[in-house]
Amino acid sequence: MKFSCQKPTANLAIKYCALTAQKLFQQGIYQLYRIILETGRKHQIRAMLSFFQLSIVGDRKYGSKTKIDNKILLFAYQLAFNDLPSPLICLNGKTFQIKNLEKKLILLIKSFRT
Repeated sequence: MKFSCQKPTANLAIKYCALTAQKLFQQGIYQLYRIILETGRKHQIRAMLSFFQLSIVGDRKYGSKTKIDNKILLFAYQLAFNDLPSPLICLNGKTFQIKNLEKKLILLIKSFRT
C-alpha cells in the first residue's frame, strides 16, 4: 500500500509527502508494518497512519487508545543516506541497520493480549 499527498498548485503552504507501508504481521488488532519514507515530514508516519485509522500503539496524540508511559511503538531499524552535503558527504551510500528487529517486534506483538 502506498500513501501520498500531492501538493496542490493553489496552496504552496501544503508540502508534498509520500511513504510506502507494507504489512508484515498481524495478531488480533495489532499489526506490524515496514514503512519506507519517500519524504521526511514531521509526524508524517504518525499522521498518515492515523488518517487510515492505523494509529501506532501508545501514540495517544494520533488516536491510540493504548497508553505507554512517554513511548510509542515506532522504531527506525534502518537508515540509509544519500545526497548529504559536506561535511556529511562521507555518509552518502551508507546504510545502518538493527538486525532481527522485525523478529523481535513480532515476538512482542505475540505477547500482547488481544
